[in-house]
Amino acid sequence: MGYNIAGLVVNKNFDRNVQQLATALRWGIEIIDEITFEQATANWLPEGEFRLYFSDKATMIFFPHEWSVEGYHVQGAKSLCYAYSATAMVFVVDYLDENGTARYFMENEGKKSLENGAPLPYEQQFPTASGLIFKLFDELLGESFHAINFADKAYRCRKIAYKEKDNAPYKNALFTETVAKEEKKAQTFQEEPKITRLFVKRAGVDILADLELTLEECYKGVTKNLLYSRKKQCTACNNPKNCSTCSGKGYVLEEHTEAVNFPAGIDDEMTIKIKNKGNWFPAKHSIWTYWKIKLQKTAPTYGDLVLAISLRKHKHFQRNGQNLICEYTLPKVEVMARDVVIQLADLDKNTLKIKIPQGTENGKVFQIKGKGFRNIKDNKVGNLLIIIKLI
Repeated sequence: MGYNIAGLVVNKNFDRNVQQLATALRWGIEIIDEITFEQATANWLPEGEFRLYFSDKATMIFFPHEWSVEGYHVQGAKSLCYAYSATAMVFVVDYLDENGTARYFMENEGKKSLENGAPLPYEQQFPTASGLIFKLFDELLGESFHAINFADKAYRCRKIAYKEKDNAPYKNALFTETVAKEEKKAQTFQEEPKITRLFVKRAGVDILADLELTLEECYKGVTKNLLYSRKKQCTACNNPKNCSTCSGKGYVLEEHTEAVNFPAGIDDEMTIKIKNKGNWFPAKHSIWTYWKIKLQKTAPTYGDLVLAISLRKHKHFQRNGQNLICEYTLPKVEVMARDVVIQLADLDKNTLKIKIPQGTENGKVFQIKGKGFRNIKDNKVGNLLIIIKLI
């Protein structure tokens, strides 16, 4: 069988309610569109997206292979977080029952490694991980995986920021596009919270997260207290196989707050890397090389926190390189009749007065030196460009 899939199976269907599922997983979930179950099982999913299917008794989530290192589970339910690569002959079984009993191992070309927890009853009957994974599918689903109708409805989704106090931690892009735009517009005028929870886009050894900054923050620089979940090495045990604190995984999840300084002049699509603030993992690369490094007894390390910066749209200004741009609209008849003095508040909250001479043409650009963005490499400062639009 040519499956190259990874995901999470839970023996609970949450009443087919995405909000209940989002709360249980502490995920923000955005539904992009409806698909079929056959499409949901497609190999090699795009980064940042996952597929969701509710059966009568269970829930199946198909996500990128890198997510399987997170060990996602739902408390009080039986769940399987797995990776199944028929191409690479690499398999991961991460099983947890409703009582907290865990079983974990990785298999590469038929050889098991990194075993934690007691073997499951089915392992003697299914000695290879590929067969065991599908047996666990059937157990958790309450039916055969292969009996599911390929035409059944599923969803294409993406993981978004989870808000602790949000009564609706998921969005449906099919129906709420207009509402989402209005919410984003409203957020522009909200005061920035003292602690900002990160939207983690990918979590392997390194944690990759998106962070949106305002134009003012990029202009002046800012320090933010960033809250995110990460894996921390379990200090309660010397032998993870017998540890009740980490359930045999060697790590525990913690809510970590990191103060990060963003220098004046930081720009859209830049990245900030904070060393050793990612996940604990006895490896430096992806899950596919984890078993190799483990067998070589590489010392445990922490990955990095990598922040991908995006720029929030401003009501009046735009950025172009180191220059700050503003379009200012004036009545044509007024400019044709006399000089006009306009007033403009810059990003330093200073009021600028600019004289627009009589007869100025549409599209004329006025430049104020030193009122743009600082270049973080050479410390040079750009200019403020005011473009006159006549109506």
